Amino acid sequence: MSSGRGGAKFNCWEIQEGQGAQVARSVKSLSNDPGKAEWEFHNETVVKKPGAAPLTVIHETARVGLTLRPDATVLDISLHQKTAGSPVTIAAYRYSGFSWRGPAS
Repeated sequence: MSSGRGGAKFNCWEIQEGQGAQVARSVKSLSNDPGKAEWEFHNETVVKKPGAAPLTVIHETARVGLTLRPDATVLDISLHQKTAGSPVTIAAYRYSGFSWRGPAS
């Protein structure tokens, strides 16, 4: 759950509720050196209200690097988020751990 837009609460993680979504906007390859690959993703958190156009509330840039070494595979992930206007509070939620969601494509 997050709040923004004058204290309104919305849930962009449980997409079956239809309140919002995480939307992938673009991806760019930064490196394809032998043994290393790196990408930059631009994503948005979008709020959906009945009868209104979807509203972007958070812009996110994610950098993902994968390095293959003889003794290990290294996954490096950094996330940078900023609001698209009004302040947004991200409330504590019941998920634990880290996951990466996205379409098979």
